[in-house]
This record gives sequence, structure tokens and C-alpha cells, in this order.
Amino acid sequence: MERARMAVMGAAIWCGMVCANAAAATTSTIYRCIDRDVVTYSDRPCGSAASEYEPNEARISILEVAPPSATKVRRPKPKRVAADAVSIAAAQAKRAETCGKVERSLRDIRSKMRAGYDAKEGERLRERQRKLSAQHRELRC
Repeated sequence: MERARMAVMGAAIWCGMVCANAAAATTSTIYRCIDRDVVTYSDRPCGSAASEYEPNEARISILEVAPPSATKVRRPKPKRVAADAVSIAAAQAKRAETCGKVERSLRDIRSKMRAGYDAKEGERLRERQRKLSAQHRELRC
């Protein structure tokens, strides 16, 4: 039952769009067919039981959309950096150095955690490890 109701609703929406387009462009014939309690609308006869459908134009809504404004939105252009200002090799070296520091700090924290600690120190170590692990993932080391 629900499927039939959804099919009828879909057909009604489709019919509304077809009717709006037909009224705007040209007048064309709309055919209504019923097959296994499912109503179908088409611009061509869809079977021997097809009948011409005359829509009730009082129930058709047409939405008129205003054309886009003539002014273009200006987007800021990204700043260009001179090729010699930042070298790729220097950036890679800096990233490698940062990754090395993060990895050494993580090793130190794990070493301290293996050695034993009290509750307060454990919370501090876990928080520091969490932050360093996030930084390690962010850097994609």
C-alpha cells in the first residue's frame, strides 16, 4: 500500500513538472496509465489502457527563480611565494627534524611509563603521549 502511495506521489510530482514544462514550452498530450494499481504518466501512450490526461491547471504551482546577479563575487587570490624564497629541500629537512623530535619524545614517554609512575604522573604522561601522537599523525611521519 505504501509503495503504491509513493508511486502516486512521484507520478503527481512528475506530472506537475511535465505540465509546467508543457505549459511553458508547448502543449503536448499527457497519457495516464494504470498498471497493477500503479498510476503512470507519460508523453507517449503506455499501453492499450492509456487515456489522455488533462491536468487541473489551478493546482499547478510554478516557481519563478530570479536570475543570478550580474556582479561577480571576487575571491581573494592566494599569495604567491617566490620559488627561491622557500626551497622544497629546506621544508623537507625541517619536517624530518620535527618528526625526529616527536618520535624521540614519544620514546622517552613510553620509557618513563614502563619504569613506573604514580597516578598524577601517569595522567600527565598519557596526556603528553596523546598530544604527541596526534602531532605525529598530523605531520604524517
